[in-house]
Amino acid sequence: FLYFDSRGFGPADFRKLGIGPAVLSETIQYRRELRLLDHFQIQLSNGGENRAQSRFIFVNTIFNADGKLCADVRSTFVWFSQTARKIVPAPPPLLEAMHALPRNATFEEL
Repeated sequence: FLYFDSRGFGPADFRKLGIGPAVLSETIQYRRELRLLDHFQIQLSNGGENRAQSRFIFVNTIFNADGKLCADVRSTFVWFSQTARKIVPAPPPLLEAMHALPRNATFEEL
């Protein structure tokens, strides 16, 4: 959520619209060890989306301090209305923030 907040769509916006993410699945592919208190960087990218703009994949790619790839975390999720209790499309300001992310090399149409 820090990313969305940095793009002008913060916690108050989620509350006002009554939406939030519902994670459907997550997969982690470990490639290299990170040890306790090691410095690392995370690169967030768009791994996929559907035409309805309601289902997405975010990829968090984790690098160690030397820039070596340590892990990929793929999260498939939907935007969920907390009032209607159903899957909804991302509202335009949220969708804009999501489309500002670089597409991952494995981007797929869902």
